Amino acid sequence: MKPSPQDIAQAFVESCRELPPEQFPRACDAALSLLETLGHSSAIRTFPRLVHAAWMQGGGAIPAMLTSKTGSLGSEKAEIISSLEQALRRTVDVEEAADPRLIGGIRVRVGDERFDATLRGALDRLTADLLLPVSAAIAR
Repeated sequence: MKPSPQDIAQAFVESCRELPPEQFPRACDAALSLLETLGHSSAIRTFPRLVHAAWMQGGGAIPAMLTSKTGSLGSEKAEIISSLEQALRRTVDVEEAADPRLIGGIRVRVGDERFDATLRGALDRLTADLLLPVSAAIAR
């Protein structure tokens, strides 16, 4: 069974923990070459993200992205992080991003999961519900 790109990223992270920083570029070149040799060329572009995820998971933290209109949740950030860590039972490494197109609320991305708690998302769900035929709405 050939290793997946995630397996290679994990091995890269584990190897780099033992290497001096000046050898990281050589290790990275070797990992990228291995991806290509094993037919995972399409993963080369996303390899930095895979390495970051493997690094965070190795330290026990899960990367999460909180996107809001301003990119700063202020005093609400601590409560959101606490809720995420409680739900996931893991430490969460949070980054914040701004999306000025948002009306309000936040989008949360944890790994491959996305949670939409934006006002636009709520309005879109309401619109979809209102456009359902009455019989389909009753069946829900």
